[in-house]
Amino acid sequence: MLPIRFAADPIGATTAWDGTDRKVTIKLGNKEIQLWIGSNAALINGVSTPIDSENPDVKPIIMNDRTMLPMR
Repeated sequence: MLPIRFAADPIGATTAWDGTDRKVTIKLGNKEIQLWIGSNAALINGVSTPIDSENPDVKPIIMNDRTMLPMR
């Protein structure tokens, strides 16, 4: 598991948390990714996309007050 900020910040992306919707938004240039806690789908520039098309169990979770995503 990797905190999303640890992957996004080093490449210059910005991240924003929406506690009401339990959603994190990542922006880099003209790309935007929206991830919801507990959902195996993301919106990438407005298009619904599976986070991992081979494993529907891959979903963002909150651990120690951080949004975490399995990375491989």
